[in-house]
Formats: sequence, structure tokens, C-alpha cells
Amino acid sequence: MSKISLAGFSLLLFLCALGIKAQSTQVLPVGDHGQSREAYDSPSGARRGHQLQEPLMLLPPGNDNCASAIALTPGAACITGTSNGASLQGGEYVCISGGGGVSEETVWYRFTATNTSMVLGVVLTNSTNCATVLAVYGPFAPAGGCLPGAGNQILCQNMGLIDPGFHPLLTGLVIGQSYLVQVQGNNCGGGNDRFVNFCISINTVSANNSAGSAAVINNCGVAFTGGTTGGHYANGTSIGANNLDNNVATSITGASEVGDDVTFVINNVSWFTFCNGNLSSCNWSILLNSVTNCLLPAPNAGVQSAVFTGTPAALVNVAISPSNIPPGGSFASGTFAVGAGQCAYVMVDGFAGDECNYNLTLTNVSCACIVLPIELAYFAGRNLADQVHLDWGMASQEGLQAFDIARSADGHHFEQLMQGIAAVVQADHRYVVADKDPLPGWNYYRLSVVDHDGNTMVLNTVAVYRQQGAGLDVLISAQQDQMQLDITGSDEGTATLSVTNLQGQQVLQQATTLESGSSRLHVEIPGLAQGMYVLSLTQGSHSVSKKFVRN
Repeated sequence: MSKISLAGFSLLLFLCALGIKAQSTQVLPVGDHGQSREAYDSPSGARRGHQLQEPLMLLPPGNDNCASAIALTPGAACITGTSNGASLQGGEYVCISGGGGVSEETVWYRFTATNTSMVLGVVLTNSTNCATVLAVYGPFAPAGGCLPGAGNQILCQNMGLIDPGFHPLLTGLVIGQSYLVQVQGNNCGGGNDRFVNFCISINTVSANNSAGSAAVINNCGVAFTGGTTGGHYANGTSIGANNLDNNVATSITGASEVGDDVTFVINNVSWFTFCNGNLSSCNWSILLNSVTNCLLPAPNAGVQSAVFTGTPAALVNVAISPSNIPPGGSFASGTFAVGAGQCAYVMVDGFAGDECNYNLTLTNVSCACIVLPIELAYFAGRNLADQVHLDWGMASQEGLQAFDIARSADGHHFEQLMQGIAAVVQADHRYVVADKDPLPGWNYYRLSVVDHDGNTMVLNTVAVYRQQGAGLDVLISAQQDQMQLDITGSDEGTATLSVTNLQGQQVLQQATTLESGSSRLHVEIPGLAQGMYVLSLTQGSHSVSKKFVRN
């Protein structure tokens, strides 16, 4: 990795502030705290001697002022932008002044918060003479607000101290409110561009943004496609955010600080994990390739990666990639051992803050490719008189520690409802909990599982419409000559069960006794022909009907 000292960079900014034109042909965006960062080359040698030419007169960009800010859609591809030809409008606030001899040129974007925390992605795609500045203001009423003085400033960042790709985590956002993003290019003399080109986006925080929430890779020999969009830079402690487990007892050889788990600076990381399901220790390998869709030009395009064993709280580095893996390049980890029932963790980061897609392929070198499975059989919700029952079953739950349930009124914005539901080994692997204070209307429930290493994985989401006064529900599983009925009701007592075909002909009727809460019935159906049927259950004033298929 190339390196430029902070002292040299600070001197250059000082010269810009004084209006003195630097004679260097290149300014490098460098790392904070003096840590080594990746060199950022000018896209073309045609810019050499640029300071000797008269600037071209350009029309200002369409988003030159905040009243015409361009809308950013959360999760959409980044939008290219430029400060070339922009001006500083009257009344616009500048969070960091460029100083004497520098012309501030600002362009504007707007987004509506869909979560309380979101990641702003800004990737600079050319070399500039003076540092670019980012600012975010808000909240404003939807589509409202203009002058930054009308809202709080929640970010003011000089990008001269970071990599060309910057991914700050914005917190404390108000869902449904608007926020303004100001990109400030500083026009000053020097051998590179007097403006900034960039690509900008707004994203929800990626689910696999830490080792503890790593995405599970279950397939061996099958390429898994990942990406760094939505990751953010503050993923660990230490100067380069590269103490990834926040544990000073684990360090990689060559670390600049005690506790560093990789030798490069973390930008917008993503995490993956797999666990050894064999009865003995086995050797595994990871191949990272097919790096595509990067935003930065060469030589800064690409990703960087590392592989760990241990736990999210004590990561042991067993392989580290070159920095960087460019488009078309690859990284083979070599073999590393994973103990029986133990897990490995794969970290992929954007080199210099780049955003790219890539493939990961997992291979078991010395044993059968068996990974510990966590597989959901079903997840159902039932609306009862005064609560919603949530019922799920696990097809496999090796290595599982607990369940979490989050709830949402719209299916997008979830809040934790229940955490740490113990995973008890039962004969049927079935679990039932109750939401005793459901929302009116639709309730969306998201079921997640936590394994013994602290990894979290979302299993499924179910929607339940809150209909007041409901008192009976049934979940049907028809297998060959038997139906399994999982029934929930608020009353105990006798109920009538009947089955009709689609022509309305009754083919089965019987009485049964239900308990208050949950009941399970097994009903024999040996003479029932294949096809679709309707099961009806009646208890007092409550009744429910469900379709099912006899295979």
C-alpha cells in the first residue's frame, strides 16, 4: 500500500487555504491518524498542468442549491454527481471553510429516513486539489426544509482525512422525515481537478455488518454472491477501526496496534460464517473471486478480505488477502482448521472504501462437507381474543441458542418484541409464545435465531391481521393418512370438527375436546381421496375454516 504522511497533506491544505498553488501533480486522499492508506491516482494524465489553464465556463449542476436537491432512494444504486460548475448560493451554510484562495462549490441531495440508522455512501471518483466536505442536516418535514439553518447539522466531515470511499453511519434519524446532504467541493489551485466527481447513495445498515451478525454460508462448492453496500466504517475499535472483536488479547502479526485483527483499515465491511458439522476437526478453504461492479477506478478498485476462527469476541486470524483484490483478481485463503462444532468467519471490506460485488466459495478439504444446519420448518401467527399466538417449528437446530422476535406495523420498520427465547430441545422442536398487546390492524413478526457463537440469522416473517373478538384458529399439516391439527383458542370445552370437499359434501365429522390455549389433535383420514378440502372447527360462538390438500 502506498503511503503519504499527514504532515505533507496538512501542508498542502494549508497552502490551499493561503491561495498558494501547489506544484505537485497529485494529492492523495490519505488515512487518518497517520495509518497507511491506498494511493488515489488521477484518472488521466491530461490533468497535468491544469492550474495553468483558464477554467471552462460551465452551466451549474441542476442541484446547485438546496431547493433543487436530488432525491436519493434508500437501497437504490448510487447516483453520480459533480461540483464542477457549482457555486455557493446565498444563505447556504458551509460547515468547514476552505479558507483564503478557495471557492466553495456545493451541490445538494435529499433522502427520507426509512430507519433510525442509515448509511450514507459517498465514493470520490477523481483526484482533487483540496479536500471535499460532506454535511447532513435535518430532520425536516417530508420534502420540506431548505436552508441548513432550519435544521440540525448531524454530520460535518472533511474527506481529506479518509479514503475516497466514505460510509458514515447516521443515527438518531426520524422515520418519515427528510434530510439534506451537502457535498462541498473546494476549488483551489494545484495539479489535479478543481472540482469533485462522486457517486452517492443512502442505504439501510447491512444485516451482516459485524462478526456477531454474520450471514451463514451453508453450501460447499457453490459460489455465494455478496457485496459491501450498506456496510459502514465504524466496525471496530482502534485507530483504523481494525480491532474487529474489541479484544486486545487477539492480534495479527504485523499489527500497528495491540488488538488489531487485520493490517489494513476497515471501511465498509461485510461478514460471513460457517460451522463444522463433522465429528472431528477438518481443513477448509475459502476462494474469493468475481469482483465486479466496483465504483473506484484503478488502482483503487476492489476489496480486501480476511478469515478467522474462534468466536466474534475472540477472532483468530488464519488468512489475510493482499490489499487490494482488484476486479478480475482473486484470493485463495489456503487451508485452515476448524474444530468439530466450531465456526469460521470471513470478512470482506471495500478497498479504499470501494463498493463492489464478489463471490465466496467454501470448500472442505479433508472431510465431508457437513455444516451445522439451522432450518425452520414453519412459522405461523394466530389472532385470538386478546392476544396473538406465534407458533414455529424447527426442522434442525444444532448449534442454536435462542430466538428473537421483532414486530412491525408495516413490514419494514421492526422493533424488538421478545429477545433471548431459550431454544429447548424438544421432541417436536415446536415453540409457542404470545404477543399480549398486539397492534390494531396488521402485525408483522420477524423470527430470528441466535447460535452459540452469538451469530444472528433471520428465519422468516409472518403477518397477522388484528381482528378484535377472534377466538379460534387452527394450523393444518396433512401427511399421508393423518392430519395434525394445532389449535389455539381462548376457551376449553367441546368443539365440532368437519371436513368437506370443494363440492360442499361432508366427508368427515367428529366431536373433540379443546383445552384453553393450545391443543394438538391427530385425525386419521385413510379413506380420503387426494385433492383439496375445507376443514371447519366450531366451538360455541367461535368458528374457523381452513383449506388443506390431501396428497
